[in-house]
Amino acid sequence: MGTEYYRYQVQAYDPEGGPLSYYISSAPRFDYIQVDQNGLVTTYNPVRYNQTDSQIIIRVVDSFGNETHQIFHLTVEPPVNNHPPTFTSFPSKQIWEIGTTFSYTINTSDLDRFGSQPDYCTFTLNQEAIDAGFELRNYNNNTYGHLQWRPTVEGSHEVTITAIDSHGNTAT
Repeated sequence: MGTEYYRYQVQAYDPEGGPLSYYISSAPRFDYIQVDQNGLVTTYNPVRYNQTDSQIIIRVVDSFGNETHQIFHLTVEPPVNNHPPTFTSFPSKQIWEIGTTFSYTINTSDLDRFGSQPDYCTFTLNQEAIDAGFELRNYNNNTYGHLQWRPTVEGSHEVTITAIDSHGNTAT
């Protein structure tokens, strides 16, 4: 099962051929879970809540109020060999003069691969750096980032870049 979503089609029929209604009677906490009018159950991000075995109960009701329940279990396993990213580049210097442009290309490595594709990262910046005018951009499908800043006044600024991989693992 993937880390993004899970779909399950409830199998039910009415011997009289009438319409059926589907309801979730019991389910664990997920970001989103629903059953549609055709009995398709969809849940997003079950991995986020670290529930390894979750029971879901679907109630099916016919037009006369007769009902039945279908119970199924959703087993969530963590991704295999899920590693946090590692920064592989560092700024060349820590002190910049007023009016000169600071430019830094951010590179990371993540040991996880999905087929021939690496586990790409997105980059975020702490609020103090944003307030000081630092600009951070993600490029090339999040294979690298770029930080730029042009100081206009003297002072120290704490800059924290966070790399977040597709599984939510982080490095700062």
